[in-house]
Amino acid sequence: MLENNNKKIVDKLAKRSFFKNKMRNIAAVTAIALTALLFTSIITIGIGASQSMTLTSQKQKGSKADADLRYMTADQFQKLEESDMVETVGERRPIGFLSNTNHHNVELDYMDAVEQELTFSMPTHGKAPRAANEIATTDRALEDLGITPEVGSKIPVEFELRGEIHHFDMVLSGWWEAGGMPVSMMIVSEAFMTENDALFPYTYRQDLEMAGTYFSDIVLKSNANIQDQLFSFIRSVGGEPEDREDPDYILSAVNQVTNPPLNMKLVIGIAGFAVLFIICGYLLIYNIFDISVAQDIRHYGLLRTVGSSKKQIRQMVNRQAVWLSCIGIPIGLILGFFLGKSVLPSVMDMFANTNKGITVEVSPNPIIFIGAALFAVITVYLSVRKPAKKASRISSLEASRYVGDSAVCKKKTSKRKNGSRITHMAWANLGRNKTRTAFIMISLLLCTVLLNSVFVIAGSFDTDKWIKSLSKTDFIIASSSTFNNMKGFIHHDDALDENMVKAVEEQPGVIDGGRLFKNTLDDKSVSFDYGFKIVDTEESDGYSYGITAEGESFTLADDKRPMCNAFGMSDAVLSRMTIVNGEKDLNVLREKLAEGNYIIEGVSEVRGSGNVSVKEYNCEIGQKVDVYVDGKKAKTFTVLAQALLNDVEYEVPSINTGVVQVGNDSPYFYMSQNDFETIYQNPTLLSYSFNINPEYEMQMEEFLDDYIQNVNPNGSYNSVSLLKADVKKTQQVVYVIGGIIGIVMGIAGIINFINMVITSIITRRHEFAAMQSIGMTKKQLNRMMTLEGIYYALGAGILGIISSGILGVTLVRMISSNIWFMTFHLTIIPAVIICVVFLLIAIIVPTISLKIFHKGSIVEQLRETE
Repeated sequence: MLENNNKKIVDKLAKRSFFKNKMRNIAAVTAIALTALLFTSIITIGIGASQSMTLTSQKQKGSKADADLRYMTADQFQKLEESDMVETVGERRPIGFLSNTNHHNVELDYMDAVEQELTFSMPTHGKAPRAANEIATTDRALEDLGITPEVGSKIPVEFELRGEIHHFDMVLSGWWEAGGMPVSMMIVSEAFMTENDALFPYTYRQDLEMAGTYFSDIVLKSNANIQDQLFSFIRSVGGEPEDREDPDYILSAVNQVTNPPLNMKLVIGIAGFAVLFIICGYLLIYNIFDISVAQDIRHYGLLRTVGSSKKQIRQMVNRQAVWLSCIGIPIGLILGFFLGKSVLPSVMDMFANTNKGITVEVSPNPIIFIGAALFAVITVYLSVRKPAKKASRISSLEASRYVGDSAVCKKKTSKRKNGSRITHMAWANLGRNKTRTAFIMISLLLCTVLLNSVFVIAGSFDTDKWIKSLSKTDFIIASSSTFNNMKGFIHHDDALDENMVKAVEEQPGVIDGGRLFKNTLDDKSVSFDYGFKIVDTEESDGYSYGITAEGESFTLADDKRPMCNAFGMSDAVLSRMTIVNGEKDLNVLREKLAEGNYIIEGVSEVRGSGNVSVKEYNCEIGQKVDVYVDGKKAKTFTVLAQALLNDVEYEVPSINTGVVQVGNDSPYFYMSQNDFETIYQNPTLLSYSFNINPEYEMQMEEFLDDYIQNVNPNGSYNSVSLLKADVKKTQQVVYVIGGIIGIVMGIAGIINFINMVITSIITRRHEFAAMQSIGMTKKQLNRMMTLEGIYYALGAGILGIISSGILGVTLVRMISSNIWFMTFHLTIIPAVIICVVFLLIAIIVPTISLKIFHKGSIVEQLRETE
């Protein structure tokens, strides 16, 4: 047939067909909107959670830039500003550390507005300094200086520079809340730098003095090969990027938080979910358009008769799909975004106890809408292709004879004594379009399998295993800083108040109470020598760090030996330790530690492992460990045993900020409380853990809540009941996210089923009229359609139950066995319940649909041509 150009007519016919099929349009728009909603909500939750966790980590690190450069000259910094590789450049000129602080380290710098924004150093109260006598800093720095955080307060600032003490009386122009960094920033103005320019000559190459150098946090135009870009720039300005001993050395560092390495497992997982969602949307949208084409097949046949080409028929179908997408996709994007945004707090709530100060929010990121819309468009495109081809290939003769879906192959004639039974007729009708039947069953099956898997995963949460891995006692009390991962147990002022411990000990039912002491960054006079070898050192934020050949990092004391994570424990804490190597007899351990010449080395447990490789330990049983105080050997310990630790034995549940900041990769050494108090001039109490008689548990929680609120707001606690609540929160997250996906898939399957029933009634009305004309009653017709629905629901339900069981004992078991707080428990009760729901829908929908869409006398129905 010759092609013709009737674009306007094609548009007109497409519009007429579009407005005629109102039920199809509602179903299609709903399907497309659901598909877009599914993609948008999941992408919103994923991006929102990622943004929130990344922002938290960036605040802990103190920068959201791509990288930073240090020790540059003024000329090199100017070339950096002019470089084509950078998009944003911050300027930071270090001066030094305040010498008039008590415990907290405060670094004095000049930062421009860009650097302040990139390093979270922008005043939230007041404004950035402008005059030469103005400064801005954190509330924690002001607290250490004994200054009330009020704009206009007088601030004495002292710092040592090149052997001289400099003093300035400054005025507070602004301040902000401290993050998790152990060092606070204090910012001066550009006017201060100009007035005191003579104090800051560039002498770094001669004396390694940072005052006079330029630092910069930068955002790059391209995140590809960041380290290579930095090295290339450094060399282009005459610097040396790798040799620390070179006088022209310029330090460069990539921000691994902002630019994490590619996680292929995560990419594969995301791709798998994307494919699953596309299949779900495809099953729904394809069936709707396939049924719509079957319903209008005579119309397309007549168009072919009057000269329409295959291409034009495809265009008619595709244009309707485009119009429906233009309606459905925006609705799905908007609803999906707000659904995802409302669910996100529940997702992040499971991190609330371990991420104080986390910003849980998600903005209308274009990536969310572009990504979701793209997936939705791809799904619609794939779904419409086959129905469009089907419509374009129908001939006028085939269309005139079309009376609904029927099997093409010749079936064996069935002979029954009592004629065709309604049950047999209903069963045979499932085979009229096997593809459509399979698709509807698969969409219902996916819903069943996914929701059942969600309940299996959530039901496999092992509360006892969760609690045992995090705590060995009913209660643990510590300072609020210790329970805050943005701060952690780092300084002496993070200590637990002894008065709070005494108040707890006076309460009824308290048993097995134990004190745990720990060193802090303020204890730089004490160090340990256990035979390690340092190949390099680096300075950062006023602290020295030793680097081993393996890349491990250790915080160094004043004598350049590791500070380590040192603990002093009472007998109650010792009795709860899990000893895996060396002396295991508790009585012997207690006696040896009391002698004062032995220590235990500990390693934190890998969640759910229950053990640890000996390679994880730094020392061997019987090895000597020397302790130095003020650079002089004060004591020699022998490693008596090695222990496997849980959270409360080195900090508090789910927090490890303190041990990371103080000891880094150095070992955990446990000594008796008496030895610890002898070695450390200011022994700092980390925590007090204890058990309680069950009848007093609620009373203790009420006491602690009241004590913290009214007596000591700097105290905090955790308990078994709170840990159980955390388990329930995590379970709720699984239920919410999995439930959303499963419900959307279920709605997709139900819409498919409803649309199939309605269209079957419309396209088979001639068949129904013919059967009624030879004696079939309306009651029999209703029963036949109801049985068809029941067969669909039973088929999907039975397959769903079987598939849920198979998937449960294979994939879900594998997943749960690799998650430390899970113990696999199989259940198919949710699948059975879903099957019952599908059966109820299968009984109700055909009855209602027949009353609405099958009206008129038999003669009227036989005379209808469409």
